[in-house]
Amino acid sequence: MNRTIKVPLAVLPVIADLIIDNDLQHEIIASNNAEPSVTLNITYDKSERPIIHKIHDYIDEYWEEMPAK
Repeated sequence: MNRTIKVPLAVLPVIADLIIDNDLQHEIIASNNAEPSVTLNITYDKSERPIIHKIHDYIDEYWEEMPAK
């Protein structure tokens, strides 16, 4: 399975730790200086789905805590 995830640079260190700690295959496929963020393509199997959800939850929490522009 593959998942494409846009990661704000502010949370990239935490997301990188999750990816490395869980030995997930990944690739940076894009960057955006305007936002700033990177887009990752993560390859995982069904048993690793909970870590993908944890990554999404962490990113969602980051966006929820950001002040409105």
